[in-house]
Amino acid sequence: MVSQVVRRAALIAAGLSIVVTACGGPGGSGHPGATTPEGSSGTGAPTSSAQALPTAQAQGSQPLPVPSAIEQAVYFLTEDSSGTKVGSDSQITLMFEPNGRVALYAASSTEELSHHGTWQYNDDRLSLKFTDVDFKPDATFELNLADSTVTMPFLVFGTGTGTSIWKRGSLWVVPKTMAVFAADAADPDAGVTPDQALDEAVGVAQAMIDSGDPNVDVVPVALSGAFRLTSARRTAGDAGLSVGSPSPNIDSVSKLQDGLHIEYENGPAIDVALAGWTAEPSDATALTVGPIASDPRVRLDPARPGNGKDDPANKRAVFIVPFASRKYVGRNWTRLLPNKVLTWAGAQTGLIKATGGFSWNGEADKLKGVGYDVARAFDADANLAKIIELLGGKSSSAPGLVIFRTHGESNGDLSTGVDLGPTTDLAGAEEKLAAALKEVSGTYPDLATFEGGTAAKPKTVSLFAVERNDDPKLGEFFLAITPAFWRWLDSHGAKFDRSLVYIAACSTDASPDLRKAVHAGAYFGWAADINSILAGAVGNYLIDSMVRPTHTAKDAYYNIFRIVSTRQRIYDEDQDFEMAISGGLAKSTGFLDLLHGYGWDGSALVPYATSGWLDRKMNPGNVWWLVFAARWDQHAPDGADALVKCEMTYWQVHEQAGLRDAFCNAAAPGGVPSSDEVGYATFVLTGKQLVPYSGIEVPRLTLADGGT
Repeated sequence: MVSQVVRRAALIAAGLSIVVTACGGPGGSGHPGATTPEGSSGTGAPTSSAQALPTAQAQGSQPLPVPSAIEQAVYFLTEDSSGTKVGSDSQITLMFEPNGRVALYAASSTEELSHHGTWQYNDDRLSLKFTDVDFKPDATFELNLADSTVTMPFLVFGTGTGTSIWKRGSLWVVPKTMAVFAADAADPDAGVTPDQALDEAVGVAQAMIDSGDPNVDVVPVALSGAFRLTSARRTAGDAGLSVGSPSPNIDSVSKLQDGLHIEYENGPAIDVALAGWTAEPSDATALTVGPIASDPRVRLDPARPGNGKDDPANKRAVFIVPFASRKYVGRNWTRLLPNKVLTWAGAQTGLIKATGGFSWNGEADKLKGVGYDVARAFDADANLAKIIELLGGKSSSAPGLVIFRTHGESNGDLSTGVDLGPTTDLAGAEEKLAAALKEVSGTYPDLATFEGGTAAKPKTVSLFAVERNDDPKLGEFFLAITPAFWRWLDSHGAKFDRSLVYIAACSTDASPDLRKAVHAGAYFGWAADINSILAGAVGNYLIDSMVRPTHTAKDAYYNIFRIVSTRQRIYDEDQDFEMAISGGLAKSTGFLDLLHGYGWDGSALVPYATSGWLDRKMNPGNVWWLVFAARWDQHAPDGADALVKCEMTYWQVHEQAGLRDAFCNAAAPGGVPSSDEVGYATFVLTGKQLVPYSGIEVPRLTLADGGT
């Protein structure tokens, strides 16, 4: 077996060769852009290694201010003394962290590599030490921090003797934290967990603020072919600076589930997604055929009750998909390396598909078949005005079903399709966000001021920094809606308490903020990173299951868990999960910690994972069989009555029916069911507990019991 060291050496050699020759075209993944002080550009990394390139502060005609410490500078390699140069589509940087850690980070359109070492800087002398087998300079040399070009006494494109030439640049807080996280993710020898890498990135951001790093608020803004520096921490009197409109000071930086949250003194908050939307699983699992999949009764549907009391009040479905066709990169920690796959949260790296695994047209047709109107907002059409309209802010009537597929964060912020420009231009993004708010202010004058917000610092919308790959040089700001936005909708009469809402975005249910703001009749969300193929399978399944009469949201939730746990298919719709489940995804109840479901009972959200079908007091397989058996009757109330008869005649006295009653014998789930199991099954079928059930009643929501 080839050792890890040899494999890693082969990877580095191949990767640096790519970086040198700039092989490959723009990949399927993008990075926040890299612009050296000379203006040459970096490019994106591959779809299989989706992390951020740094963005250097452009000098223009003015020199950059001398940083007060070396960690405030980033050095960009131009060439080795051997004559080997960095390709135009590649970038190699040295980044110095305040804790004495230094990263060599290389990225091209097809590869990412990094090594980590240590640094010390004293008396104008820099000491660098790396110990990787493929990159191990150990040198101390003079370094003047004022010099824009420096020579370091080691080669990058080789292990022999020689020197390398570097250009000094700088980073502001968003691209720097992206780059620090990316460097950890690209170095499997770093020995850090994703959470540790996130802590590292947040720590670097906090150090920038604490040390008074001038780059923390500095944003390069393109202006007539030149560049200007904008910062509230500088004045026009600062030597050598051309100061434009001030950008707001950073108040604080805090850690989110998969990124960081930046609060400004006078400006909208920013979410920086450092992890999320992992790629299609590289080890997707095929489903096996369950033992009763061939039983024709699995395809039997009872007649529609004709009573829509548990259906949504509004037979309108909405799909909001800001990244439906334009490709983008959701950050992922997982890395696909030759002969080595690193995993996190059960997902593995592969190719990210623009549409994810959702069958938008097919599901729309099924909804239309049961009487729903279907509206959608894809890509740039998922703008603020359109989203407000679709979610009922204009009509004061919430749709009955919402699937919102996008980037998300654990504080509940969701990216819309409103592109606010590159992450190198914070001031420009803030101007565009203000313009987007102004565009709807005539119709919704209180959107910006809701809950104490202002036009300059609204509470209902914010900035969201993500990668894109339609231009692999750039990261991009998008307008995001916050949990306060949903409370604002509620204040306008758009209430979701009789709606199904599925938020197909990473980590948004890691905190309760969003689900509490929405308080939907049935609510589904992810508490961690999730690949878009599995997220799409869940969306398809919710519809495919619930267009069937008497099939409830909790019914669908349990069956999703059943499929993941058994890797088997029984119902035809179970095939939605074919090749969607990563082999590393937990088969146990651990999956319930990833996909959360809730029902709104009018005053509280009841968690599906610990109530009703999965309350740990009942055997969920018994409940499934009882519900399945009752649906054979073709009339759900009659089937429920038949279960009651079996309970009263046989099961409550712990007897099997045997030959005395063919239905009760067949409906018994391999033994005598408990009274709770019978009672809960009758509730699933009819909304009534025909046998008393001692647990918490889970709110019942269906899509099509009332018919078309």
